[in-house]
Formats: sequence, C-alpha cells, structure tokens
Amino acid sequence: MKSLFKNYKLVLVALLIVPLAACSSDDDSINEPTVTELIIQKWYYYKMEDPNATPPAEVILSDCKQNNSLHIFDDGTIEVKSFNLYNDECQLMNVNNLTYEIDENNQYMTVVDDNDYTQQLEIISVTSNSLVLAGEDTILHFKR
Repeated sequence: MKSLFKNYKLVLVALLIVPLAACSSDDDSINEPTVTELIIQKWYYYKMEDPNATPPAEVILSDCKQNNSLHIFDDGTIEVKSFNLYNDECQLMNVNNLTYEIDENNQYMTVVDDNDYTQQLEIISVTSNSLVLAGEDTILHFKR
C-alpha cells in the first residue's frame, strides 16, 4: 500500500510539472517589433552630428529647438514641425508634410517633400525610445 501511495505521489508531481514545462516554449514565440513598427511614432529632434568635421562636431539643440518633431505615420506620411526662438519666445514656425518609404532591408528611409525633393536617410538605429538617421553630412538624433 505504501508503494502504491508513493507511486501515486510521483505520478501526481509528474502531471503537475509536465504542463509547466510545455508552457515555457510559448514565451519564445514573442516577436520583436520591426523597424517599421518602431519608427511609427512622434520623435523629437535633440542632437545632430557632423561626422565630416575634424574633430567630429556634435551639437545639442536648444530647449526650443528640441520641440522640433517628426511624427511618422503608418500610412507613409510624416508631419514635420519646426520651432524657433522669436522675441524670446519659442514659436512654431513651420509644419511640413512629407511622404516616406522604408526599403525592404530596413536600412534606408526615402523622404519626399511637396516639391518632389527626395532625400535618402540611413537608419543607423531605432529602438522604442531613440531614432538615429544619417543624411549626406549630418547625423540626426531623435527621442520620444
């Protein structure tokens, strides 16, 4: 009778452990967000670099200029807001609407303005909190 009770305990423990072990593989199927998913949000411009300067130059923007933003939408449009200090007051100066496409390798964003001026920006890095884009001679840093 003792061995039957002992075996019953082992079977019970095994039945409780097996489903827990089977569930652990479900955690591995969580997908990381894509570059496109990460990039679609509102970004604030806070720093720029000139990698061609000797030594390379880095500029942290003024408090007012840090209101400059890119609002990237999932429909392929971008709203750009530009602020500037005017009479000691930070004011919205321009709102521009652009279109964009991200290449299939998620390395470049091609941006087109209303006058069909096209610029290709390299996507250096993107996380949920930061975006770094490189133009021809400037590296642009954005944060949420």
